Amino acid sequence: MFRLLLLTSALWLTVAANIEDCYLDKKGLKGGDLANFVMDEKSAAECMDACSRHPQCEAFTANLNAKKCFLKTNKHEDPKNNKNTVSGIMSCFRENSEEAPESEFVNVAQLEGVKVEQIGVRQGGVAGRGIDGNTVTKYQAQGCAFPLDNNNNWWQVTLDKVYNIDHIVIYGLSDNWNNDVGILNGAYLMIGDQLCEVIEGMKEERDQGHTFNCKGDESKRVG
Repeated sequence: MFRLLLLTSALWLTVAANIEDCYLDKKGLKGGDLANFVMDEKSAAECMDACSRHPQCEAFTANLNAKKCFLKTNKHEDPKNNKNTVSGIMSCFRENSEEAPESEFVNVAQLEGVKVEQIGVRQGGVAGRGIDGNTVTKYQAQGCAFPLDNNNNWWQVTLDKVYNIDHIVIYGLSDNWNNDVGILNGAYLMIGDQLCEVIEGMKEERDQGHTFNCKGDESKRVG
């Protein structure tokens, strides 16, 4: 249950002083739902951050009483009055935020011609979720791949050609699991037939990626 970024180059929003004006207090957006999940806190900022990490999310509504975040496409309705909710349109946050500097690396797992597969599918967690750019680690936000076999799980991506891999970033599932142990601990991270690392001591935390240095390994296949 994870997603994988190879040589990641994602851009995150840096909050600017006037970004608070983008929150629509006591307003709810109906329709256009991509996914919803229970938040860790009653926080519209947590919901906005999740939306910024989902490549298809254009708006959000946070129901603070229920601690639920609803991620939405641009097909939502106009805001309606609702005293328990806070909403936002991502175009406003983008216009009023500063982008982090672009990485020197390229996420080769998202280039054309990539093949991704795993052993079986559990609870809709198809293999493609591991590289789709959605780094929200709540499972209900459709943010993680979920292989089927408890005893022999595997997931792999076959790239369009051979690359020299610098590092790998993995986001582990953060909700409803034994985070004291770490659900991916003991897994073998392979670059082709070469062992990059045995994952140990990795505790999944909300929307936090874990970087593994595989500098110098070359292959088309990672898993």
